[in-house]
Formats: sequence, C-alpha cells, structure tokens
Amino acid sequence: MMFKNRSPILEAPFCTQAAFQHAFDVLQARAVDGEQLPVGGFDRPFFTPGGAYGAGWWSLDSVLAVEGAKWVDPELAKGIVSNLANVQRSDGRIPFWYMDAPEAAVYNVKEEVAGIPKYIEVCWHMLRHCGDPALAETAYRMFCRNLQWWEAKRQDPGTGLMTAVFEECLMPQLYTGSMEYAPVDTNMDIITSYHLTAQLAELLGKAEEAEQWRQKMASQQEAVRRYLWDERQETFAPLWVRTGLHEPVNEANAFMTLRHNTASPAQKAALLRLLQDETAYGFEKPTLPSASRRDPHFAVVHGPYIGNRCWAGSVWTSINRSVICGLREAGEEALAARLALRTAEEFAGRYFEFLSPEDGSGQGTAEYALTAAQFLQIVIDEIFGIHYDAWAGKVELTPLPLQMEMRLSGLTMPDGRRVDAVFRNGEVRLLEAE
Repeated sequence: MMFKNRSPILEAPFCTQAAFQHAFDVLQARAVDGEQLPVGGFDRPFFTPGGAYGAGWWSLDSVLAVEGAKWVDPELAKGIVSNLANVQRSDGRIPFWYMDAPEAAVYNVKEEVAGIPKYIEVCWHMLRHCGDPALAETAYRMFCRNLQWWEAKRQDPGTGLMTAVFEECLMPQLYTGSMEYAPVDTNMDIITSYHLTAQLAELLGKAEEAEQWRQKMASQQEAVRRYLWDERQETFAPLWVRTGLHEPVNEANAFMTLRHNTASPAQKAALLRLLQDETAYGFEKPTLPSASRRDPHFAVVHGPYIGNRCWAGSVWTSINRSVICGLREAGEEALAARLALRTAEEFAGRYFEFLSPEDGSGQGTAEYALTAAQFLQIVIDEIFGIHYDAWAGKVELTPLPLQMEMRLSGLTMPDGRRVDAVFRNGEVRLLEAE
C-alpha cells in the first residue's frame, strides 16, 4: 500500500528525520488492503499489529494505529469507523480481535469479550479530522449500542463501576469473570466515551441525548472518585466489587483519572506527588513505567510479550499518551510537556511494543504499528498541538509549552492544503508549504 500523501519532514532536537519517517514506514508495512480483504468482517484497509500477532485486526492495536495514519491518508484512517460498525454484534459488543473465538482455552474466561474501550475516542478523532455527516450518524449509533452493551454486561449495580475481563483492561488479573474486577483504565475509557458520545450527539443536533450522556459521565466519575480511591496507597486502584477490597497494586493507569478532572482536588494533589516521585514513577529514568517501581508486582520483561507482567513495569506509549492528555486536561501543561518530550525522545526510531523500565531497551514486537502511530500522535497532535476540525474547516493549535525550536514541513490537511508548522518556544505558526 502507498499512502495518499507524502510524509511531512521533521526538524527537531529529539528526533532525526530518518527516525520520524520510519514511523510512517512501519505503518505502511503493517497496512492490510486490496486482495487481502475482507478479514474477519473488516472490508476497509486496516493495520495489523505486527510480528507474531498475525495478519488480522485487534480492536486496540488496529484502532490506535490510525492516529498516525490520519496525517498521510485521512480516507484510510476514517475507514476504522466503518470497519468497527461492520463487526459490531447484535447486542452492541465490539469484539477485541478478528477471530472472536471463545476465550476459555486462552484466558479461562467463559464469556464473550470486548476490546479495551478506546475505539470511541479514536473514531471521534477521525470524524473531526475528516468530516462526514453520514459516517457521523453511523458512528453515533455504534457508540450508543456499544455503551449500552457495557452497561448491560459489565456494570456493577452496587457501585456503578464497570467491571472487565482480560483484553478489556490493562494489567488485568487473569482468570476472572465479569462483575468481579473493576479496573481504573476501563472505567476512565468509558468516561471518555460518554464525554465524546455527548459531543457527537450535540454535533448531530441531539441536545437531549447529549445531556443524558453527560449525566452518565458525571455518575461514572463519582463512582471512580468514591470507590476506586485507595486511601492506604493514596492512589486509585482496581476494586474487587464483591468484597469491596482494592487490588494491592500501584499502576500508572491511576493517572488517567486526571482526565476530565475526574480526580478530586485532594486526589489530584496526591497523584501529582506520586507521579514526580523518582522512586515510584518520575520522568528521569526510562519514563513512566506502567507500575510503580516500589510495587511488589513491578516486573522487568525482556523479550516477547508475556501477558500482564508486561503491564507491571514496562513503558508503553498507550499509557503515556493517556497520562499526557490527563495532565493537559488537569491544567498541568508543564508536566504534560515534560512527559511528551521524554516519551518522544525514548521511542524515536525505536517502535517496539514496549520499553524496559530498567534500561529503556526495546522489547516485545519490533516495528509495532501502535507504537509508531502513537509516537506520531504525541509529536504532531500533542507537542505541536495540531488538530484539524473538518466541521469548522479550520486548524486548531494547542502546542505544549516546550522551550525549543523545531519545524514540521509539508503536513497535508484533509482539505488538501499543505502547511509548514514552525514551533518556537511553545508557540506554533502555520505557513503555506512551498
């Protein structure tokens, strides 16, 4: 496959142009199209993760991959909405992978499994980036049905929290069923999904429905604040809903609660202290391990992916990007800038599945589509702060406050314009590309 537009050129102190171009090359190598389609219900081009994960789609990896591809092929990227709508089951569930086989043989979970619910956020980004009223209506119906599935199949009636089985959360406790384990990340992804479904409803002129989704978001935020806060550790931790006990783990997913100002002021203050504690997380060593270095479950994994141990210490772009967004939404722009820059420095040209928290070495699958795409997203969408709103027909600029000079040349907008973005000390100017 050849992408529709040329890749932009980056001049920046944290990344060479060769490393930047390599991220686009990884995505191109992982694209599935043409005679290879359809695959498991996906009839539009998509991205496979890479390596031993095979030539099929996975609802986390394949969805997040389009965040980078949208800057060189917006039509291909927006196809993720149609693909997900095609595979959505009659009850609203979106499977976590293309085979959608019974999971008992793999995870001992004797029930149908969904994917980690990040697809609504990605689809919302594609709808804003590309603009398509008919596709927006399709996406809205898909969002509503999917959230109704979560409420019917995973919501604990006592706490209101969403429970999850493996592949519906990160760093899960394996071999659990639903209505048992309420993780932080799944609940925060659902809160984001409520928020963006409300925004899409508003965009489509469904004001009453938008208000209903906002109310659900507020209720979910209150449940997170009330039930997932672990006073003993002064952080958010998963809850076993039947016993009311927190799982004794200290996970970086806790910082996701900074999103949408979900954490209370006191909780936020405790989280920021923990985040900057170099003995726990911090930004100076390989940045932001997926679990605290003081956690007894902390693990250093070298080699291939081996399940939840890889989420108990390894450095992942998916976690870092969520925390960057949380810091921005909580008004902590300087911390967001530090984390974004460190993440870009560490992953530039090294698009492994995850990095070792010990020495920053690349581990897991090499040439990993999700990592390459999120590296591009962190550089273009977060550091430069470039967003295209097709509905308003304009470029929005929200750069991070980094004191440096860099340039992104020949970035193609969905309307066909090519622009140069000049970044100087936290401000971005757009120029028509030569």
